[in-house]
Amino acid sequence: MKSFELLSANVRGFVQLWALMIVFLFVYELVRYIQINRSLLRMALCAEEVCGSVFYQQLLMRINEGKPSVQWISVVLLLAAFSVLAGAELVSIGVWRSKNLSPMSLKDSVDHLPTGICFYWEGGLPKLINRRMDSICRQITGEALLDAAAFWESLEKGGVEGSVRSGSEPIVCLKDNIAYAFARHENYLEGRRIYEIIASDISEEYRLTLELSKKQKQANYINSRLKALNSSVQYLIMDKEILGMKVHIHDSLGKTLLMTREYMTKPDTINKDELLSLWRTNIMLLKNEESEKWQQPYFINSYHAAKLGVRLIISGELPKQELLIPLIESALSVHVTNVLRHAEGNEAYISVSQEDGSFLLTFTNNGSPPDTKVKETGGLANLRKLIEKYGGEMDIESEPQFKMILKLPPEPKESVGYGI
Repeated sequence: MKSFELLSANVRGFVQLWALMIVFLFVYELVRYIQINRSLLRMALCAEEVCGSVFYQQLLMRINEGKPSVQWISVVLLLAAFSVLAGAELVSIGVWRSKNLSPMSLKDSVDHLPTGICFYWEGGLPKLINRRMDSICRQITGEALLDAAAFWESLEKGGVEGSVRSGSEPIVCLKDNIAYAFARHENYLEGRRIYEIIASDISEEYRLTLELSKKQKQANYINSRLKALNSSVQYLIMDKEILGMKVHIHDSLGKTLLMTREYMTKPDTINKDELLSLWRTNIMLLKNEESEKWQQPYFINSYHAAKLGVRLIISGELPKQELLIPLIESALSVHVTNVLRHAEGNEAYISVSQEDGSFLLTFTNNGSPPDTKVKETGGLANLRKLIEKYGGEMDIESEPQFKMILKLPPEPKESVGYGI
């Protein structure tokens, strides 16, 4: 039988590692026995740990000297015995924990909660932190939760990344779109003030809230457009009524002319007073005919903007040239729509001036500035075609605020129709 000193270096290293693992396992089990407060087994395990440590030290010393005094088979058998003993102790701890409650049982149960929990003393020193709260803190701050008071203060002030709401009930949305609502409660433990922070997962509620907010914006926009459409229908009805009145005046004037002709040929067949009354009425209508307020240039766009909740603030006087009116009407319509839909503003500013004989119109608003460079699509793209067809120029600025500048010559290159 070969002695231990004849074994290869690899085998000796394996035996040494095996012995070291047994010592570590004994230490772990001793700590667990202390936690579950099992005094008798703890004393027995102390003795086992001492024996294992002494054995490991002696084994290490013999290997380093290169002159072991025992056969290798005896060492392996002794290590196997220690391994069986350590395994039995480990199983005993597991069985005891499955049938009894201990402080570690409480900690384990708290760690498995889906809600983040942290108890801390008045100075900020944590008393109890579960895994979920520690994970949340690391995702928000990048650090472990060591000062709970400072962590709560940063949540209250909204000074953390992903903060959705600050105050006494802060909400934070993490990068993976998981949202947490935080709440703090004050209690007393052992005569000292202690605070509890709870982090609840509200990801689904937060997602539904965002969707609802988006749908409400869309509904408000559609509602505003419907109101504006209703006002357009009203204008069409009024226009139809005015047209009917003009037709009536035309018919009345024709009737008067026919009666006059009849009177000129056969005076006795026509009532002279009735004929004079008809002439007075028609002359009065023709003399006093003026355009209604709603028929004035830009009135309909201003009225539509007010219905949509956007106030038009005009600095200067909009051009009254007949060929410029369709261009400016189109620009007003596009600008009001963009202010409402993209900038979420409620005021549209139009500044009018003249430069080198041309009209210079600057369109701005009080809404949110664009996140990226404005792309000319839809209404803006069509407006540019219309302006350039007229012979004018159009410039768009995205920073620091949206600005649309139109330069319109007083005379066009060609006729331009209404609408975009």
